[in-house]
Amino acid sequence: MIKSHCNVLLHGPRSHHAEVHINPIGELDIDIMESKQHFSSEFEQLKFQRKNNGTQLQGVEQVNQKAWHIELEHQDAEQLSRLIKNANEEYEQLMCDLM
Repeated sequence: MIKSHCNVLLHGPRSHHAEVHINPIGELDIDIMESKQHFSSEFEQLKFQRKNNGTQLQGVEQVNQKAWHIELEHQDAEQLSRLIKNANEEYEQLMCDLM
C-alpha cells in the first residue's frame, strides 16, 4: 500500500495551499502551508458538501474528536474524492487478497 498525495487550493479570499496525504488504511492528513495548520480524519468521518462557490470538506480529528472543515475548489474536491475512493478500493482489494 502506498500513500498518495495531492496539492489543492483552498477556496476563499486568501487562496491558501494545502498538501493532502491519503493513507489507504483509511486516514487523511491535511497540512495548510501558509497557516501551518494540520487536520486529520479517518475516511469514515469525511463529508464533502458542495456549495455554490466551493466544496466544504468536513472531518473529525482522530485524537481529540474535534470537528473541522476546509473549503476547496470544486475540481480539487472531486480529485480528492476520487483519490480517497481509489485508496479505499486498494485497501479492500489487499484485504481480500490476504484472506
